[in-house]
Amino acid sequence: MARDWNKTFTFVMDRRVTIEVWEVGLVHLFLQLLVVFYVAYNLYAADAWAFSEAPVGAVNGWPEAGRYTEHTGYADLSELSYCNPAAFSYAYDPNTVMDDPQCQIVSPYEVSAKGGDAVHFTTAFVEYREVGWACAAAHNASQRSACVLRNGTVDATLEGGMQCVCSSKRTVYPVGVELMDMAIEHGFEGAMRFAGRSGSSTAPAGTPGAVDTTIHFQNETGGRHTVRSGGAIRLTVGEWVQLATEEGFRLNDANTNLSPDYRPGRAHVYPSFRSSGLAIEIDVRYSNIDPTTGRPGYDEQTVFARVDAKATTSTWGDIGPITHYERYPLAGDYREFDKVHRWRQGVIFRLRTSGLLWQWDWGLLIGKLIEGLVLLGLAKQIATFWALKFAPNGRAEMIDNRTRENFNAEDRFAEIGMKAVLASAQFQSLDDDGDGLLQVDDLVRAFAGVGGVSFEQALAMANLVMRAATEDRRVAADKAAAKGKKGSETTRRKAKGKQTAPVEVEEKPDAATAAAMAGAGAAAEQLSINFDEFMVAREGGNFESVYKALELVAKAQASEGTHRDGKAADPQRQYCQQAFAHAQAEMRKFAERRRAEAAERDSAAALGTAEDTAAGAPAASSAASSHSQPTPANPTLPPATAPAPNATRAEERARRDLLLHYLATGQYDEAEALGWRTSPNGDDMHAPLTADDERRAAWIRHYLSSGELPEAIKLGWSSQLVVSSLAAGQMREARKLGWLPAGEEPKAITLPDFVKGTAAVLDPKDVERRTAWIKHYIAQNRLDDARKLGWKEYHKEAGGGWKEASLLAAAQHTVAAPATPAAPVAQAVATAAPAPAPAPAQNVATSAAKNEELSAPPPGLAGPPPG
Repeated sequence: MARDWNKTFTFVMDRRVTIEVWEVGLVHLFLQLLVVFYVAYNLYAADAWAFSEAPVGAVNGWPEAGRYTEHTGYADLSELSYCNPAAFSYAYDPNTVMDDPQCQIVSPYEVSAKGGDAVHFTTAFVEYREVGWACAAAHNASQRSACVLRNGTVDATLEGGMQCVCSSKRTVYPVGVELMDMAIEHGFEGAMRFAGRSGSSTAPAGTPGAVDTTIHFQNETGGRHTVRSGGAIRLTVGEWVQLATEEGFRLNDANTNLSPDYRPGRAHVYPSFRSSGLAIEIDVRYSNIDPTTGRPGYDEQTVFARVDAKATTSTWGDIGPITHYERYPLAGDYREFDKVHRWRQGVIFRLRTSGLLWQWDWGLLIGKLIEGLVLLGLAKQIATFWALKFAPNGRAEMIDNRTRENFNAEDRFAEIGMKAVLASAQFQSLDDDGDGLLQVDDLVRAFAGVGGVSFEQALAMANLVMRAATEDRRVAADKAAAKGKKGSETTRRKAKGKQTAPVEVEEKPDAATAAAMAGAGAAAEQLSINFDEFMVAREGGNFESVYKALELVAKAQASEGTHRDGKAADPQRQYCQQAFAHAQAEMRKFAERRRAEAAERDSAAALGTAEDTAAGAPAASSAASSHSQPTPANPTLPPATAPAPNATRAEERARRDLLLHYLATGQYDEAEALGWRTSPNGDDMHAPLTADDERRAAWIRHYLSSGELPEAIKLGWSSQLVVSSLAAGQMREARKLGWLPAGEEPKAITLPDFVKGTAAVLDPKDVERRTAWIKHYIAQNRLDDARKLGWKEYHKEAGGGWKEASLLAAAQHTVAAPATPAAPVAQAVATAAPAPAPAPAQNVATSAAKNEELSAPPPGLAGPPPG
């Protein structure tokens, strides 16, 4: 079997409900626009489409003397602007007093230091000097005099007056610090995706790995300063301070971000930047963003460095103390020493690297788009919640009712049942020959009544429907077989076995048969679908099997104890059972009529109607047989042994008619040559039947011979059942339906034998009275009273159906009949000719009671019934 790619590659979609409420639509649109704006902003402004990675960078900074000597060369340092003690005096608190700062030439190595990622420049320090000697020493007087000159104080109380110490303090401004240079160089290496890519500010310009550096300052005066690759980046300490502060401060300017002088009358005095110091952050940021557009490129190889210098002026630039000895105390003369403590303030440069290298990444772009789709779904969920909860004018509840669907197994079974009930009428109207199967010609015939449809279009659509219906059922069966359930063939036979369809002969042809049928040609396969497959095609491929649903419902009711099997006195159940039996009988009549009409249209089969065949039969026995299996136009046709696998519908009918002709005329050998066999259970066509079966068969033959086809149908006769039984070799079943083998005479049935154990005969007067009253009640629109007498709305289809209603009502109470008939029944039987028309089984006593009841006027109506 060729693979159906449409079944292999499938796609599942959700069903959609369009809410035509403008408020809900506006909320949803607004949320969608927010999502679109968010995604677009991230893609453009945040470059979310590009992969970014921070390189591993390193920056090295160091101090240089620079133009330091320009200030140290002054003969009189007081000429320098910052060498003005009175102007720069300041006291933070009693312990931190920086009054009268003195300018002093200090070596550049003393005022600069480097540690870790920082470089320090000392712009001021408070020097604490301690000079010690033995109080009993000969130079005690000279030491005391020197201490006075240093504005120091002598402490002679140490060690019981044996140790004298002179403590003095002064503030010093080292000369020329702002003219010293702060130099840096930097480099980077890529990691992960950018591994192998590196660069440095020291690489010669224009060579691979060369990195130009652009310095961005905080104030407008400095702006940007670009340094080409190939050397160190140098600026003086004063330039760094001026360019790193937004206001462009210099070291001599007052730092108003700190506390003023604590002493009274000096609240307006603030420390200078030279006294307080400050910190400058130097951040070397790497990037391969195009400097002209400011946007990342697809795979930009050139890396640029941007240096951002920013000063922090809200804290002190405290470098910390340092101690050195002018004279170190010795072991033999430990009382003699001279040591200096310097608490330094200055400019602190902190160095670091950062930045990102960018590269186009399809994954990030697709991820961002997917994020947008997810957010659009979230917007839909929010709009749905708003619609269900806050839609105005009571529409929220209406939307909730329309979009919410609950599943319940019992409700689903009920839905399947109702759909099956409605679909059964459509199936019956399409089943033109009443065989319980739909063929292509049935569907083509239905299209004939539709305007604008050509035959080719109708045929193509019918074939498509047939193939789709059978394929859906085959796929479902294959899936069940794959799960360890019944195989596809078993499932299909079970589905078809539930139909009241002819039983096909399934014997395999022998070699002679195959040779005889070889010339039939490769005719197209006749597709057919049963009611279950019709429901699948009508409702869709996921529709559950009707038969499976019926089986599950019956099991569920049995497990719940609600399925009584007729054992309990349930009037509703009995009434429904009788209505079901009556509907089956009506459907058998309808199917017979449809098959007869189809046979008249089928010129190849040339079949006559069952009524015409029965009326022309010479005897009761041959009437029953001829009505069930009509004689073919040419009984001497050479017998074909078995139906060919690709036989057309007309060919199969001709074979079946010839087979039935042989069976009716006793030519059993010829029938066996056509593939006929008796059933495996050993049915004997001459074996005696039970008394009840004999009586029923006799009355069926009587009705068929007299042309009373509806009466025979009431007793369970169906030409299709006779044909199916004969074709399957079930001869006993065929005899129960009135068929007689060739040469066998019907058994005589006496009147008492008929009454015993079978149906009682209706009094014609009873039927007439009931019919008259039904007509009267319906004319007065008293439908409930008419229903009490057995009338049903569906009787209107038969022009009122008064007689049918009366016959049905008289058979409502079916129980075992007594051994002898009641008087009204016996009288009616005695007057009937040639044989009375039996009704379905009825209690004779009940019939008599009904006759007596109907002889009086119905309640509420005086006088005799209307004629």
